[in-house]
Amino acid sequence: MLSSSKTGKCTDGSSKPFCEKIKSIAEKGYNAYILAHSDVDGLVSASIVSLTLIRLGAKCVARAFHDISDESIRDCAKFAEFHL
Repeated sequence: MLSSSKTGKCTDGSSKPFCEKIKSIAEKGYNAYILAHSDVDGLVSASIVSLTLIRLGAKCVARAFHDISDESIRDCAKFAEFHL
């Protein structure tokens, strides 16, 4: 689970690499583009990551797909630079 505090501290050691990546995106001022599967798990996960990034001061866009493929990722890359 990610902390919702402004410090960006992880509450679970097993998620530290992911937390550090989220924190780095926010600190560097990158715009994040979140790709999610359109099922419930994907939408909830994208919501959690988006909310965390916003609370850390980052800008982000979340987009849901029925099927995430190399092609859908390339299509997204055409419209914006994003960090995975």
